[in-house]
Amino acid sequence: MMQSSATGLIDILNEATRGIAKSKSNAEINSIVESLLLDFTKSELSTFLLYNRENQSLYMERQGNKIEIPMSNPRGLLGNAFLSRKPSIYNHVASNKFYVAEVDNPEGSRIKSQMIIPISSGEDMLCIISVSRSAMHKENYKPHDMELIKSLTPFLIKVSRKLASDSSSKYLLPLDEPEINEEIIKIEERSDETDKCGDMVQFFANTVHDIRTPANSLYGFLDLIESKITDDRIKGFIENAKESAKFINDMTTSLLDHAKEEHAAVEIELAEVNGIRFFSQIADSFSANMSNKNIEYLIYIDPKLPKAISIETLKLKRVLINLIGNAYKFTPRGKQIALIVIFNKKRSTVTVSVNDQGIGIAKDRQDEIFKAYTQAEDDTSQKFGGTGLGLSICAQYVDELGGKLSLNSVIDKGSKFYFDIPVDVIDARPSQAPFVYLEKIVTILTDRKESANITIITNYLASL
Repeated sequence: MMQSSATGLIDILNEATRGIAKSKSNAEINSIVESLLLDFTKSELSTFLLYNRENQSLYMERQGNKIEIPMSNPRGLLGNAFLSRKPSIYNHVASNKFYVAEVDNPEGSRIKSQMIIPISSGEDMLCIISVSRSAMHKENYKPHDMELIKSLTPFLIKVSRKLASDSSSKYLLPLDEPEINEEIIKIEERSDETDKCGDMVQFFANTVHDIRTPANSLYGFLDLIESKITDDRIKGFIENAKESAKFINDMTTSLLDHAKEEHAAVEIELAEVNGIRFFSQIADSFSANMSNKNIEYLIYIDPKLPKAISIETLKLKRVLINLIGNAYKFTPRGKQIALIVIFNKKRSTVTVSVNDQGIGIAKDRQDEIFKAYTQAEDDTSQKFGGTGLGLSICAQYVDELGGKLSLNSVIDKGSKFYFDIPVDVIDARPSQAPFVYLEKIVTILTDRKESANITIITNYLASL
């Protein structure tokens, strides 16, 4: 598989080289290079920009037109790459703080992932390569894609100099660079090793899954037995056995998620959903547990959330279940947990926070908490259970969704985990329409005057 893949890429490179040798215009050469980049990275858009040192601008010739982008005041992801001269992969492009639409996406395409690679020779900047994938593409760019582009550096340097000199004598093509072919083969070999590793991970995942299945059955049978037993002492034994079965289930679930995340990204499931319904269904799945533990469970979902949004439902759902589940696990009876979802119309982002009044996380551990197995390294796992994989997976998923998972926490007072992610708005109408008759009088009857729930309900009604 590896040899066939590498041979195919080398053939594409050789064909491009022959095409450039026969080309009669710079625009034609530019088109050949951009087509080569599309094939090498399985992209949908590509741009090959030369750098003009005198004018301090990036430019290209396409379809008889010369397009020029000034770099005297660099902006956008392109400008950031120009200044840093470092290759970068940007997933969920529009959410990046450097993103400027008119620079990075002038055609208004539905770009999801972008890879930008500056090409230099010594101290001289020669060109910048940019390739993009749309929101419908199943995979984000990976380091393997970047390595393939970087393997073409000798080729791209010669092409850049040929175009810049506008001379057919000094920088002759076809290119005879056997080291490029060797590098392509090495890169594909490394990719092949990754695939083999993926097979081992699949075997591991299947084994863990086989452990989890009987653990689920065991819990169910213990639950059934418990309902038939009246002896409190035996019930205590059964309760301990149930906790062990639950621990096995939680641990194997975390291991499975981590194995998938390490070696094969979870497939993207872009789905059109009603914003309020999506978040409320996840929140409601914890209501019974919260009630049993006498936790005051507050839920605020912005009524201005669009009627229909497109999101990666699988990853976002896993993040929310992990965060709310953690809050439940580490929050004592009688305390409070809040899930808050806010929509920012101007930025088309959703901000989510899960706040608890739990045990909190020490300041010196907050930078480490998102690393795999961190919880398992202290006595927290012994008291509360778990592998410490959940937050590592959450942080990775939120990053892939276009945000960053952050934390504020104080020991014995609680924690707040929060993030904001971009969403594609399908139907911009608010999920809950404002009241038509504004003279309404709403009375709330409660036996808990200071209840935070009452404050949330009041604010919710007032916003309508």
